[in-house]
Amino acid sequence: MLNGLPAVGKSTLARLLADARSFTLVLDIDGVRHSLGAWESDPIAAGRTARRLAIAAARAHLEDHHDVVVPQFLGRDEFINELEACTSATESQFIEVLLTLDRNVARDAFLERRRTSTDPIHVDAAALVPAGQEDEVLAEMAERLEQLYRDRPQAMRVPVMRGDETATLAKLIDSIGSAGINW
Repeated sequence: MLNGLPAVGKSTLARLLADARSFTLVLDIDGVRHSLGAWESDPIAAGRTARRLAIAAARAHLEDHHDVVVPQFLGRDEFINELEACTSATESQFIEVLLTLDRNVARDAFLERRRTSTDPIHVDAAALVPAGQEDEVLAEMAERLEQLYRDRPQAMRVPVMRGDETATLAKLIDSIGSAGINW
């Protein structure tokens, strides 16, 4: 699981990890939510549904002895615990990574992505943050992450090298390797 603020590179790094290992599934919860018809009418229920579907897909893929990478901002531990239970039930290893980036740099990356992205999933996710309230919403998200990870010392912390995906990926792979997984 790759956790972190919006626009820090979770999806990009997940895709790079998947490209390096056959049949790795990138299970993007925002993408699952986006695939639900009229999800915008109730984004909270759509998010819950997307997470339930993701757990089912992850379980099936893990049972087939393939890897799953979940790139998602998670400010509470419920879904993280569900992912961990899923890996335990399939006798797989759960690795939790927090991608870290300075708050101001993360905010700027989010604002830039909001202005320039044509990816429907990014556009939809950005629409959940009201225009003009980005600073407050992103600060609250950062606070939630900091609080969550005070209580999750087992999570690996990987600093994002903004603009250098190769260096960040190398740090991520090194962290995964420290858990005994050769990526």
